[in-house]
Amino acid sequence: MGNAFWNGAAMFYGNGDSYEGNWNEGKRNGSGSYFFSNGTIFRGNFRKGKRWGFGVIDFGDGTTIEANWENNLIEGKGKIKYKNGDYFEGFFNFSVKQGEGIYCWDDAIKYQGNFKKDLMEGFAKIHYSGGGYY
Repeated sequence: MGNAFWNGAAMFYGNGDSYEGNWNEGKRNGSGSYFFSNGTIFRGNFRKGKRWGFGVIDFGDGTTIEANWENNLIEGKGKIKYKNGDYFEGFFNFSVKQGEGIYCWDDAIKYQGNFKKDLMEGFAKIHYSGGGYY
């Protein structure tokens, strides 16, 4: 584990990160919280030392991701709330928006449709704040 030390309640790493939670065979496993030195916090499930299962990551600037994780990547359904008030809710593949989803801008304009490689693509419906749609 390099420059890491255990104080009986948490693991502290040489880069300033720390972890509190369950362990199995010397690896983060089960529920826990990982605190990054930059202020980002991940609370959720781990498997063999990696984010795996449901978890929430809070970047400390108002941006959060609630999602299912596999091997440290967002997989399946998830939601991102951006610091500017926008949000995305939909499907991910390898942490990239992929498939059906909704992107809502802070001014209440909403894109409901398909995403491919993080980009809006294909059939969609645009809902405007005044109630109209395209």
